Amino acid sequence: MQLFAVNPVIKSILVYSKLSNLVEIPIHDCHNGKWRIILDWNHDGKVFTHQEDFEVLKKKKVLL
Repeated sequence: MQLFAVNPVIKSILVYSKLSNLVEIPIHDCHNGKWRIILDWNHDGKVFTHQEDFEVLKKKKVLL
């Protein structure tokens, strides 16, 4: 699986999902901006791919 910003900064994450069909993708390290996630996986000898664009908008903490 690859997670990268549109300007591309690539982060690769290896995910094992044999225990469950649920895959949780951590995005807490992603800075504000537009990102694209590409999921590649194999099942029964076939290769599958899914691509999704999303945007991270985090509120900045203000210390007084």
